[in-house]
Amino acid sequence: RYVACENRLEISSASVLRLDAIGLDGRRIDLSTVPGAAAGTSVDLRMLKSGVYVIRLVAPEGEFRQTVVKK
Repeated sequence: RYVACENRLEISSASVLRLDAIGLDGRRIDLSTVPGAAAGTSVDLRMLKSGVYVIRLVAPEGEFRQTVVKK
């Protein structure tokens, strides 16, 4: 499970199998390599350009998605 806002993603899942940001153009950005992209941590989303993204987290508990609008 996680909570995403414009500049930060808080992860509370026991383990993260995959973490992506998907732009409206369909482009996928792999966030699993970003520092802090492990379970129980916080991921800085400031590197994303302005736009609308679907943040997708895949964990053993299931797949979670949330829309984030970057200004």
